[in-house]
Amino acid sequence: MEVPKAVWLFDCQAGINVEAAVVVLSRESVKYLCHDWVEPNWWTETPLPDEAREEPDYDWDWVALLSQDQHKPGRFAVGLQTPDGRLQGALVYRVGVNSALEPAKKAIFVDRIASAPANREYLVEAPRFRGVGEALLRYAVAESWFYTFGGCVNLFPIANVDFYLKRKFKPTATFDPKTGDILYELSSADAESWLRECGVL
Repeated sequence: MEVPKAVWLFDCQAGINVEAAVVVLSRESVKYLCHDWVEPNWWTETPLPDEAREEPDYDWDWVALLSQDQHKPGRFAVGLQTPDGRLQGALVYRVGVNSALEPAKKAIFVDRIASAPANREYLVEAPRFRGVGEALLRYAVAESWFYTFGGCVNLFPIANVDFYLKRKFKPTATFDPKTGDILYELSSADAESWLRECGVL
């Protein structure tokens, strides 16, 4: 199985599906995701309410994150780029971590996942695209399958736990000792089912 090099997103204004390319992110390209590196950026190109500053990812320093990971094996960062050249979402992940639900298996750990603020329905009246978060998550699951991990993916949800529960991620007994956050994981059986439903397998 090949990992998809493009995904479909729904263009809310045009009312059609649009193909977005999966692109490798660099320290230069992720400056656009930060609120204090370049103008315009994710946080300024679209009028947003003051509440946007309270978003969990508002203060993420994507540049520092990629700088830390660039020479470490098994660390990757990708984005979804629409034909207009804009990044609609970003994903940073690690390959080969231990599975919490299936100890005999390895998994992919999603370190960061985010959709552009302009796509968040609770922040803007007219979001640009729908399906960004799901497409990024499905990409991670496909990567896990490609690496023969059975599709296992785990992460610490930073917001909207229901989003992950609806996609059959389950809480595990593992937690972050610093924050107390619970690790959630998608099992290999549920991952395979999801990939087959999507036509990836």
